[in-house]
Amino acid sequence: MSNPANIAPAHPGEVLAERFLAPRGLSIYRLAVAIGVPSSTLERFREGRTRVTGDLAGRLAGYFGTDADFWLDTQARFDERVAA
Repeated sequence: MSNPANIAPAHPGEVLAERFLAPRGLSIYRLAVAIGVPSSTLERFREGRTRVTGDLAGRLAGYFGTDADFWLDTQARFDERVAA
């Protein structure tokens, strides 16, 4: 059995895809329209090519009922792993 402490933090775009989009059957395009950002921006974020910004964190939080700190903290944990 794996130890959760040994699991590397995921990029927040991966978290978005696996924990929020897939279970809801929600596409990047539909989310982009709903939160008012270009779908290309969300696609790059989902692919891990860009970081979450304060603005995007707030928009995702508003849509999914999380808070912006969830997204920003996920990014910070990922950044720490990459820097290590």
